[in-house]
Amino acid sequence: MTPLVSIIIPVYKVEKYIEKCMQSLLDQTYDNFEALVVDDGSPDSSITLAKELVGNDSRFIFFEKENGGQGSARNLGLDHAKGEYIAFLDSDDSYTPDMLQVVTEEFAKEDDMDVLTFGVNYVTTDDKVINRIFSDVSYFNTAKDVLLVNGAATRFFWDKVYKRDVLSKYRFSDSVKT
Repeated sequence: MTPLVSIIIPVYKVEKYIEKCMQSLLDQTYDNFEALVVDDGSPDSSITLAKELVGNDSRFIFFEKENGGQGSARNLGLDHAKGEYIAFLDSDDSYTPDMLQVVTEEFAKEDDMDVLTFGVNYVTTDDKVINRIFSDVSYFNTAKDVLLVNGAATRFFWDKVYKRDVLSKYRFSDSVKT
């Protein structure tokens, strides 16, 4: 049986990027996921564009709330997430088509792994890679800290996938609003 992956996507003023974000989920080779798309009171057409693109795909679940910032939008997603694994995808970012497949395969190899971090490509609007950040696995093995990338702690949530239990006792700060 393939585990369900919950992907939490806060949305606020991303008309230029939302279609690429949603399309990257539609293009996944792994299809047992739910995308929790949280409209954080966005004043533009981001949510309308996202809904038009995904159509009646039941894997996409939309929520609306007043603008409270990315933290409060992520918390709303966590409140509704049903997956064994939880990922965060910023609405101006996208996944490679095999991302969820690779992640679930890696979790299956390591039963005691709680968090998986992955590489990140920084790209231009025409998808030209301008920078890459890769995880140094040998460093993780000696430091025993999976939240380190190239010897430094990342401040991102979107470059990791978490076992649901790891996040169950945590909440994001909602004091910062976008």
